Formats: sequence, structure tokens, C-alpha cells
Amino acid sequence: MSSIPSRFIAEIPPEHIDSENSFGGGQSLWRANWSAQGDPFAHVAERQPARTMTRGPAWQRALASSSTVTRAPAPSERGPAASVGAKPRADLAIGMRVFHEKFGYGEIADIDGNKLEVEFEQAGSKRVLDSFVRLA
Repeated sequence: MSSIPSRFIAEIPPEHIDSENSFGGGQSLWRANWSAQGDPFAHVAERQPARTMTRGPAWQRALASSSTVTRAPAPSERGPAASVGAKPRADLAIGMRVFHEKFGYGEIADIDGNKLEVEFEQAGSKRVLDSFVRLA
């Protein structure tokens, strides 16, 4: 399988390396694509990575090769979760006692469409779909 060589490959002594070509007998796709640009991993053996609290080398390479990087919105920035499928149950209300097969008995703390925030006796607070609980 053709893949990008490990960034640690330069640390292996040459006498322990066996190189092979791709199935077609020529250079690997990776080497063919990068041969005109030089080996992007050549600098790794020449320096020790600095320990910082920033993003790692892979993230830095991704930023350098990408024109735009987007991030997913934080949970506080997202709108309310959309309930797709089943309509909310009309027989449930905050404060009611329910039973869940995995989490056991609990009390409904909040209702958001067909999603419930339940404070379970043994499992703590969990968000579950109303179809997974039954009245206790």
C-alpha cells in the first residue's frame, strides 16, 4: 500500500531500511508527487521539535497547505438541537420518575422536544430520547 512515509523514517539507520517501488515498478505516488518539491520531511532529522503549548506539527502542516480552515461551532454557539423523526411524548413532564434499560431509575430534569435531561440515581445526569424511557 502506498502511503506517506513516517516523519521518523530519517532516524532509522540506512542499513536497516529496505525500499520498494510501487506495483507498477516506478516510484510510489507519494514520491512522484513530492519529487519536484523536495522531501517535506527532510527537516525532521535536522532539528529536535520544540515543546510548546501550540498545535502539533501535523496541524501546522495542514494549516500551511490549506487556504481556509474552519472550526466547528462550540456547543454554546449552536442553536437548539433539531429533533428529527418522532414527535415528543405528551405523557412526560419535568419531575416525573422514569426508567431506562441501561441507566435505571431517574427523574426528568428538563425536556427539549423529544430529548430528556434525566437525573438517574446510579448514572447521574444524562440526555436521552423520550422513546428510551418508560414511566416508573
